[in-house]
Amino acid sequence: MEGGAKELGVTDPEPAPTLSVEQHQAMIMFCSIIIERQITLSDFNDLRFENQTLPEIVQHEGWVPFLQRTGTISMDMVQDFYATILLVPIVSVRNTRVLLLPEKLARIVGYERPMEVFPSLPLFEEGQPHKTEIFQMMLGLDTIILKGSNMQHGLLLPFWRTLRLILSYYIDSKKHTTEVSFHQAEFMNLVAWEEPIDLALYIFQTVRTQALSHDSVSLSYGVLLTQFLHAMLVPEGPDKTMRYPLGPINKTTLSLSIAQTRRAQIVRATIGRQ
Repeated sequence: MEGGAKELGVTDPEPAPTLSVEQHQAMIMFCSIIIERQITLSDFNDLRFENQTLPEIVQHEGWVPFLQRTGTISMDMVQDFYATILLVPIVSVRNTRVLLLPEKLARIVGYERPMEVFPSLPLFEEGQPHKTEIFQMMLGLDTIILKGSNMQHGLLLPFWRTLRLILSYYIDSKKHTTEVSFHQAEFMNLVAWEEPIDLALYIFQTVRTQALSHDSVSLSYGVLLTQFLHAMLVPEGPDKTMRYPLGPINKTTLSLSIAQTRRAQIVRATIGRQ
């Protein structure tokens, strides 16, 4: 890209040419819905990066309204929304006109959007850390990085493991797997260094990407989109299917994360001695 600009944002892929719109919509109706979990930020004051605690980093980004949101999700309504937004941003969901815009998402949770920041502006490669630097920062300085490899969630150091748990359920949930791609690692690095990010725009782009992709197996932001559609006065169906979030991500989650990380490190050390 000219000027060394690097697009890290979510792009809009075209639906698979072998699928008709009707087939693509039918496929969406079989996708699962990811349900956000509430985050108990006060439990993570011991996790620090560059003298900043994890709660301080999240508060600096202005994301607390997103992380404290909770509620049930309407599975059928969210699937209907993804199936209709496949065509155009202005859609009719159950005979109700719905316009999905980043500012509307921000208004739902009381989030003030920063202007002219990522992802509306591209990042520049100059000054950005190399893949090896990011991976070693998140896994440990003794990590050997293989070409084309991704990180395993279970091997992340405690700060990064917990940050990814938060991002997986709330922000960067478009690839809800145990692997951490370099793209996801770059995004976590931006968050940790408190780079300004327009979260509402990022979520908008993610929703559009998932709706248009023929590879999606899960759809993000079940709670947020349910609340958005209710605010747009979209009615529930007669046979509505409701789901409830799992327990919050808190100190117990952190303890389990640390224990799993330690076990993984012991296994790595044992294999290294063989």
